[in-house]
Amino acid sequence: MNNETLNIFYNNDVKNRFLNQFTNEKTKEVYKRVFDKSRYLEIENGKDLFDFDEYDLNLLLESYISPKTKQSARTYGNIISSYIDWAIDKGYSKNKVFNRIHDRQEYFNSFANKQNSLYLSKDEID
Repeated sequence: MNNETLNIFYNNDVKNRFLNQFTNEKTKEVYKRVFDKSRYLEIENGKDLFDFDEYDLNLLLESYISPKTKQSARTYGNIISSYIDWAIDKGYSKNKVFNRIHDRQEYFNSFANKQNSLYLSKDEID
């Protein structure tokens, strides 16, 4: 059975519409991992990732995703942001005006788990 036909995400139909715009399977897999991690908070809060407030996003990134590096933190942040932008554009999100986390790279960097990082960036050394 195809994973896309299973109800594996919160708000499965919407997330699959989003995923179906990608032709690259690796891209889809990365997004699916984020949706898999967000599912628990979405169920608990009774709302989709695209309607998360800053507290919910902080909790997701800090406790459920826990990126190991700044680069992975930015990648996850950009994935979440692109999904929120898409949902706003398609009229799914209650937030019809803007994506609260769009272009906030320093915000994403703050979630990198520095204790697990083997290397320091030049900025961290400075």
